[in-house]
Amino acid sequence: MLKKLKQFLSKANFADDNTLESGISTGSTLSKNDIGKLPSTAEEFKDAGDKALNTNELEQAERHYKQSITINPNYADAHINLSVLYRMKRQYEEANTCLQKAKQLDPVDAYVDFNLATTAQLQGNTLLAIRHFQDAIAINNTFEIAYVDLFNLQHQLSDLSGAEKTINQALKFIPESAECHYLLGNLEKERGNLELSTTAYQQALTINPDLLQAHVFLGAV
Repeated sequence: MLKKLKQFLSKANFADDNTLESGISTGSTLSKNDIGKLPSTAEEFKDAGDKALNTNELEQAERHYKQSITINPNYADAHINLSVLYRMKRQYEEANTCLQKAKQLDPVDAYVDFNLATTAQLQGNTLLAIRHFQDAIAINNTFEIAYVDLFNLQHQLSDLSGAEKTINQALKFIPESAECHYLLGNLEKERGNLELSTTAYQQALTINPDLLQAHVFLGAV
């Protein structure tokens, strides 16, 4: 489970950043026998912070993360998750400070750049957000949510050629991504390429038959 909660990433978090789906990182080392024990190690305090954050107990989560960092100042995941908490509180400068520290500790962690991108976007700095999304993808070329969020941002900025480049790169490295095929379908539909959009939607549904949006748009093509 070392990196599992890092999968709690969501393009929807820009609409509601008061959620956990925003780049949280786990380093859970607790076994079933540890449940109910008071935390004592940096890892246990971080895990306790994660649990508090999950139930929106922000003050308690902040205390736990800070205690984790006090015990081990070099614990990058604790810095990352504290940044998520600060972002939920819209304390973006504090979030960036945590992420810059995490970047120093682990410069090849794609989740750090993803979170830097998310924070930059929330601050309205779209050029910086794009750069950090691209940095995250350069570190991990199968980072699906980074491709998705970069595509959506480029699309919002009416950079359709950039969005096309992003989604084609995503499908080169993660052809099994139903969401990326779906986004390609949207792009081709917007351009009036109905045959290409139909093919993309069908591919998305082949991978994930439960992708409702693809069914909806395919019916409208």
